[in-house]
Amino acid sequence: MIQTWKHPRWERALFFLTAVIALALTLLSAVGLFAQSDVTFEDVFAPVFFFSAGVLAFALAESSISITSETVRVRNFYKWRVIPLEDISSVSPGYYGIVIRYPSGGCLLSLASQKSNYATWFKRRTQADEISCEILAAVRARKGF
Repeated sequence: MIQTWKHPRWERALFFLTAVIALALTLLSAVGLFAQSDVTFEDVFAPVFFFSAGVLAFALAESSISITSETVRVRNFYKWRVIPLEDISSVSPGYYGIVIRYPSGGCLLSLASQKSNYATWFKRRTQADEISCEILAAVRARKGF
């Protein structure tokens, strides 16, 4: 059985809409930039900012995390990562996403669910906490703890 988490449909639609608007503003800013003969830093900042916002929004819209009986699959913006449950030493929710740590000291960040600072400060349980607990339970079951 595969269990998958990703952003709700309305959030993904909002991210996609944000990306389209940001990329359209990038195009409009770039066209305005080429029309000028005297270019300053402020002129270049707008297209770069809008482009970055669009890419970030698209990246968040496409992220997901899945658990199978043997692996954890993390899908971020450009790449799938498949991690055997035996290779996971710890999992923790964070501001930027769920951090999966390896015994070697390396880590992987899943953008599928984040824990806000508000939730951390007031010790609120979030979807990121639930996902982390599910992954740890699967790791413990697989390792026989």
